[in-house]
Amino acid sequence: MEADAPWLSKPDWAAGKLHYSPRATVIASAVALGLCSALLVGMLSQSSNAKTPLLALLFVGLLELLFVVIAVKAWRSWRAFGPSTLLLATRPGVIGGKLAGTLRAHVPKVDPKQRFSFELTCCRNRRGHPAEQLFEKGLVVDAGAFRADGDHVEIPFKFSIPDGLPNSQNRLELTYTEWRLQVEADVNGAPYQSVFVVPMFRVTNAGSA
Repeated sequence: MEADAPWLSKPDWAAGKLHYSPRATVIASAVALGLCSALLVGMLSQSSNAKTPLLALLFVGLLELLFVVIAVKAWRSWRAFGPSTLLLATRPGVIGGKLAGTLRAHVPKVDPKQRFSFELTCCRNRRGHPAEQLFEKGLVVDAGAFRADGDHVEIPFKFSIPDGLPNSQNRLELTYTEWRLQVEADVNGAPYQSVFVVPMFRVTNAGSA
């Protein structure tokens, strides 16, 4: 059955319920920051015995600063919003059809002028090479479309997808296609961001939530 419906091979795709937490980004950034710091200390300790290229030191220093910015941004998002959930109304999203669903996010107080920006991208990835972007589409949802549920909000979204684009593929392949939905907003002064890898396939009939 999974050969005819490859999205069923992943439990979250099959259930149409995807999760995102900034915690993983915080941890990954902290690890990368630690490695950069250790490398920088090692380079500086050797600079007394050998000439360490100034550009190399500058590059590692800038890389370290970048990871600090990423970690702080992710930590602020984690502290303010915690995990988010994407509920898919189309399982899977249909190439030549639509991708629709609802984002559920922790937002205790919604400003009437609040807006959430959704960006759907399709990229072909090949290990050791820059990603090739095949498709990009944006969507802005205003507060008038939100539905409050306690200290959470549910934000609907819907994209029309052109035909002729490739299916989602397994990341374990040397070359693979990945569809991503990224959501951003400035919520009461705190930067909200979530990223979901969504299932997109060429199908006749897509399941509904």
